[in-house]
Amino acid sequence: MNSKIVTFDDLKKILNYEDQRQIIACLTENKIPFRRGKRGRPWTTVDAINAAMGVTQIQQRDENGIFF
Repeated sequence: MNSKIVTFDDLKKILNYEDQRQIIACLTENKIPFRRGKRGRPWTTVDAINAAMGVTQIQQRDENGIFF
């Protein structure tokens, strides 16, 4: 499984909510994009959470000065 995926179970632990509706409300309130998986359970990605928080990856340049 992709380590950048934040599963429903991960979200329960991170947000300290058990109820699916509470998790969805929290994600929505914080403008974190998410999708619904099996049984409507939300999941998202680390990148989506970081983007909602305004965190971006530091770009690095190769030896020719090109970003990668």
